[in-house]
Amino acid sequence: MVGRVPAPKCPMSWGLAVDGAGNVYIADSANGRIRKVDTSGIITTVVGGGTQINVRDGAAANTLRFTPADVAVDISGNLYVPNRGFVYRVSGVASAGPPPAPPSGSVTKTVSAAGQQSGPVAPESIVIASGSHLATSSATADLDSPGTTLAGTTVKVTDSNGTTLQALVLSVSSTQVTYQVPAGLAVGAATATITAGDGVSATTTLQIAAVAPGLYTLKSSGLVKGYALRISNGNTFIEDVFEIDATGSVIARPITISNGDQVYLIVYGTGFRAAGGDMSATVGGIGAPILYAGPQGVQPGLDQFTILLPPELATGGPQVVQIVLTAGGQIANAGNVTVQ
Repeated sequence: MVGRVPAPKCPMSWGLAVDGAGNVYIADSANGRIRKVDTSGIITTVVGGGTQINVRDGAAANTLRFTPADVAVDISGNLYVPNRGFVYRVSGVASAGPPPAPPSGSVTKTVSAAGQQSGPVAPESIVIASGSHLATSSATADLDSPGTTLAGTTVKVTDSNGTTLQALVLSVSSTQVTYQVPAGLAVGAATATITAGDGVSATTTLQIAAVAPGLYTLKSSGLVKGYALRISNGNTFIEDVFEIDATGSVIARPITISNGDQVYLIVYGTGFRAAGGDMSATVGGIGAPILYAGPQGVQPGLDQFTILLPPELATGGPQVVQIVLTAGGQIANAGNVTVQ
């Protein structure tokens, strides 16, 4: 069948084209023919050479002898031949090309959302998977009440017992998916499958551990994300541990330690809620009592711990001190605060 399409919309090869099966088509402008050289080397004439070809032009059916100078083949196996200001599409002659490769997704790494460290992940912790084609668009869930589908993307985790559970999805983009590891997974090797809204899936392996502590910190400074709670003369005050200056930079706000006040530090993280009482903390190398450690209570996957800052930290001028959290025998990434 031959059909006519406007010439500007069809890119042409100059006198030579190859179809999906490897057959070669040569425009013989001197003789007004299109010759086909198949993969066996046999040459035939497929257009022209005095052969009458039925052409539909509007409502009229006419015959046309082609005088080609160029030829092209599309992925569906149609030949395109120019003639007198038009390009004619000739179907049923060439072989279609192979179908385009289906899109594929991949996960290159999975890390704790707090601290960005790789390694084992804990049930109910928040993790970030990085890769390609993980979502068809970018979106962020309501972090207080996320669902198992976001912008069409889902995450399923199959544990070492063969149990498959769906994860809560917190944010998605084509290259990153943040999700909460499902509760109830068995310790050991697991498989996570991320499926984008178009059905493309990417699979990776995880190592599930009962506890995998991580602290949320500001990357530029290592400052922990949290706040201080001061009780002074029976009054309670909330104090930030960092602030944004006029240039947009994050700077530490020193926490004043005095013998007359009780100052507590509330720090956010993930992956340590299952440690229970098997936790300890030091601030500036000094042991700090842990008053609470467990779920933050609002955002799924978010943990927090509350410690009493030791009065020994009151040494005069501002100093940066490191916070070291140990949960279930595992040490979290380090964070810091400034005290005075």
